[in-house]
Amino acid sequence: MSTRVFKNLNLILGGFSPRSFSTTTKRSLFIHHDDILPVLIVGAGPVGLVLSILLTKLGVQCAVLEKNKTFSQHPQAHFINNRSMEVFCKLDNLAVEIQSLQSPVELWRKFIYCTSLSGYILGSIDHMEPKDLDKVVSPVSVAHFSQYKLTRLLLKQIENLGFHVCGSNELNGPHHDLIGERSILLGHECKSIEATDRGIMVGVSSFKNGEKVEKNILCNILVGSDGAGSVVRKLQGIEMRGERDLQNLVSVHFLSQDLGKYLLNERPGMLFFIFNVEAIGVLVAHDLNQGEFVLQVIPFYPPQQNLEDFNSEVCKDLIFKLAGRKLVDIDIIDIKPWVMHAEVAEKFVSCDDRVILAGDAAHRFPPAGGFGMNTGIQDAHNLAWKIAAVAKGITSSSILQTYEMERRPIAVFNTALSVQNFKAAMAVPAALGLDPTVANSVHGVINSALGSILPSGLQRTLLDKIFTIGRAQVSESFLNDNNPFGSSRLAKLRGIFDEGKSLQLQFPAEDLGFRYLEGALVRDSDGSQDAPEAPTGRRRDYVPKAEPGARLPHMSIRLLQTTSSKEMLSTLDLVSGDKLEFLLIIAPKRKSYILAQAAFKVAEVFNVSLKVCVMWGDSSTKGIDGSKAALDPSVPYIDVEEVQSTLSLSWWEICKMKDEGAILVRPDEHIAWQAKGEVLGDPVLEMKKVFSQVLEVEKILTYGNCFKTRIFGKTHVFISGTKSAKAVLSNDFPNFAKRYVRSMAELVGDQSLLCVSKEQHQFIRNRLSHLVSTDSIKVFVKHYDQLVVKTLADWENRDVVIVLEDALKMTFNGMCKMLMSLEDSDELEKLQNDVAQVSEAMLALPLKLPCTRFYNGLKARKRVMDRLKRLMDMRRRCLGKHHEDFLQSLLEGEKLQRDDSPALTDTQIQENILTLIIAGQVTTASAMTWMVKYLDENQDDQDTLRQQHKIDRKVPLGSSLTLEDLNDMPFASKIGELTCCKHEIVIFGLQVVKESLRLSSVVAWFPRQALEDCEVEGFTIKKGWIVNIDARAIHLDPTLYPDPAKFNPSRFHDELKPYSFLAFGTGERTCLGMNFAKAMMLVFLHRLITTYRWKVIDSDAKLEKRALFSRLRSGCPVRVMRLGPQ
Repeated sequence: MSTRVFKNLNLILGGFSPRSFSTTTKRSLFIHHDDILPVLIVGAGPVGLVLSILLTKLGVQCAVLEKNKTFSQHPQAHFINNRSMEVFCKLDNLAVEIQSLQSPVELWRKFIYCTSLSGYILGSIDHMEPKDLDKVVSPVSVAHFSQYKLTRLLLKQIENLGFHVCGSNELNGPHHDLIGERSILLGHECKSIEATDRGIMVGVSSFKNGEKVEKNILCNILVGSDGAGSVVRKLQGIEMRGERDLQNLVSVHFLSQDLGKYLLNERPGMLFFIFNVEAIGVLVAHDLNQGEFVLQVIPFYPPQQNLEDFNSEVCKDLIFKLAGRKLVDIDIIDIKPWVMHAEVAEKFVSCDDRVILAGDAAHRFPPAGGFGMNTGIQDAHNLAWKIAAVAKGITSSSILQTYEMERRPIAVFNTALSVQNFKAAMAVPAALGLDPTVANSVHGVINSALGSILPSGLQRTLLDKIFTIGRAQVSESFLNDNNPFGSSRLAKLRGIFDEGKSLQLQFPAEDLGFRYLEGALVRDSDGSQDAPEAPTGRRRDYVPKAEPGARLPHMSIRLLQTTSSKEMLSTLDLVSGDKLEFLLIIAPKRKSYILAQAAFKVAEVFNVSLKVCVMWGDSSTKGIDGSKAALDPSVPYIDVEEVQSTLSLSWWEICKMKDEGAILVRPDEHIAWQAKGEVLGDPVLEMKKVFSQVLEVEKILTYGNCFKTRIFGKTHVFISGTKSAKAVLSNDFPNFAKRYVRSMAELVGDQSLLCVSKEQHQFIRNRLSHLVSTDSIKVFVKHYDQLVVKTLADWENRDVVIVLEDALKMTFNGMCKMLMSLEDSDELEKLQNDVAQVSEAMLALPLKLPCTRFYNGLKARKRVMDRLKRLMDMRRRCLGKHHEDFLQSLLEGEKLQRDDSPALTDTQIQENILTLIIAGQVTTASAMTWMVKYLDENQDDQDTLRQQHKIDRKVPLGSSLTLEDLNDMPFASKIGELTCCKHEIVIFGLQVVKESLRLSSVVAWFPRQALEDCEVEGFTIKKGWIVNIDARAIHLDPTLYPDPAKFNPSRFHDELKPYSFLAFGTGERTCLGMNFAKAMMLVFLHRLITTYRWKVIDSDAKLEKRALFSRLRSGCPVRVMRLGPQ
């Protein structure tokens, strides 16, 4: 849940004064200052250029870095699908310009399979159907237009917007001379990325007059659109996931007017798949009129083959062999290798929403289907309006997380579809007896089995011979209808073509019909979201939908404001491309007009622009004056008339809705919200709910301090206020029970304090209560201090110390010593590894399959339980020496129990020891790590703490700390006294410790399940619903903690509001080992602060993804310097 909490909620919810909801606990990404660039884009390919144009149109300043000194002239991508062309319609009619410059569709609509460009045609597939050109489902058709030509047009547009394209030699001035300017900086390479309090500092290098120049550019947001080898992605440490090395190719870019003229007249097409006994290749005809081609040479198998083997003369010879005729004018422009991958970045947004990946930097596909550039362009379209919303203060940076939520699933799907299409392409050579999998296997055998035996030259000769034998499969003497084997293969090939199982060009259902299932949208009211059909690799037609997350359906319409206007538009044209504006489409109905009026009011409150479109049916415009009467003339609205197509369906029929419904469209033409019928209830409240969810504005604007959602089919209620938290936690047993995810409950056990019922909880807690006795803590402090001193003594001998690793070991060893006197280093290491596996499995899917995290966690749990059982058996048989520890106390307590007061069972003892180890070790170690990080970032607090951290009762050199020593620490505690009661003792004031716990919120939420229907702050919670108390939201609430993002231990001098500090929970389920955790943190703090100074060498605050509790992924690496004698 977001941690944003807004002020003056009563004013906002009760009235409608125009205001911007920009007061958040999360520091705004956009610091508006002359030396800070709002957005820096790395990579000036089509994705980066499109994003820069869209941002500029939306009023967001940006600059672009490009490491190359010139723009590539290689054709690269060439197919632009419907959706990308629709985006280009918003770029000053770029789509119209592309269509006017491209070759006629008749010249590129076919894929041709042949034995040579002048030889026998094996098959010819026309990929354009009549409906593709009728503009029924889209206002614009697909295009065949080389990437470098597209780049030229984009550059022309960007220069018209005031951008300057310049190289490093043209620049003058110091570090920040470029800030705020609209520039495309060629020859500038991103070298470093550093997160600072003011933004992202990007280290850039270039060469000026032959000398290397380094400079820093400070920006609010950094977008990496720098291609498949993205430097931005690598600097952020983001991994790619998927299939690598699907195929190696050599790409030959060449010109031949002779070949172009021949194909233009004899067999025009886009792709030519050529198979003969001399060579195999794929020819991409980028422009037959200009004679521009790219040949993909197949196969290319390094290391036996290398790029030097493909010089210009060799490539010309290959072209002649594939052409089947001599050509008079071959001009080789470029030769380069290319490796095909199918991968998606593990995340698209990082560094607290400030570094974002787009295009090939985020995903790379096989070229089959042309999804690479198109998916990247649509990334930019999705991202631009969200960045603009943050820049304009309309919402917080959390909306940028929806970019990843929406676009990454599309990238994953398109990856799978591209792989399917690539495999379909391989079906053709396989049918001809040229199975690529066989060739790959042969190459693999040569590499693995023979690579270390045979000389490289012999390996290459062997590979050539094998491929020569393979190509013989397509000789004319073999591959003909008179040869039984050849005839069979040709028949199989025709079947592949007839059934549409070969490589496809168009995927209308996927190009236009992709849908975001979650993100900046309002999910269907019934909670149902249809998952996309699995990709088949075959063409499927697009079916219009008006569901949330889908692209707005296209329909031809006519403006009604001017009766003389005959110009037709698309519904997509209603969405502005030049400003951040939402579109509400309604029918001319009384209640729909009321909804529109409410939407205008709410949009004003949310500081967003809104336009209303009134959709009139064909020949039903006689009441057009109704819009003038129903809507304020000062608000932007438009009346349009349907122009029905051959489908003869009305707009609302296309959308599968009633005309009492409404559709809210985002600035990227995707549907944010849909009402299929009349909106029931208060339209103002409904539109508040809609805009707050779409804009990722804090849910309390809709529900107060509670909001409801559905996760994995369960209803969850999130609570972010102290009153709501009190209502739940103070009624923990009457109305609520703890409710952890299934995997967690199964791993700790059903007899753990975390999972038992009310009666069992009280019984077990009473039996364990002596754990927190004053005497127990006194003994523990002494032993733990010795452990800390020993650990810290080793730090000065290490170059880098990973604090989390040592903290986990210290707390684990301390807990094991206290609980069961375990000190053997080998046993401790084995047990710690097993406990770590159990902890890591707690948030895993509960799949009991070998090698899964959950399965490994269950195995580790069994080993822990077995160890504890053996230890208990030994203790009962009085084997070994007598121990004074927690386990021994429990076992001896068995003898003292009266008949009516049963002892704990073995299972209860074992499962609660495991629970105490996990809870005591991981949370405390994580908190200690955060404490080190925060004190490093706040040197004044560290110095003050070091000066004041003197103990009134001097500790002799070599002596251990005592509990009394801890209570006398002035800056670390608020009260220097012990408070004792029956089961809870020693209330520490621990300012530094508490502030570290508040700011890090190691335990971020407390889950409960409602046992009966109840009400919390006027919000009804039904029996069975999951209630989550959001501790992080409470800890970062500015109404409770002024300037909540600042580390300020002194805030704990003052009395806190009840239920405002939930680091250890509260109520009857307060953490049993709370005082032990505080003691461990204080001992560590004292010894660290009086022994060392330190410097954190990796300030990255990213969290570990699989951790049960909030902990630093870096582990907090530090370098230490021992203090001098005091």
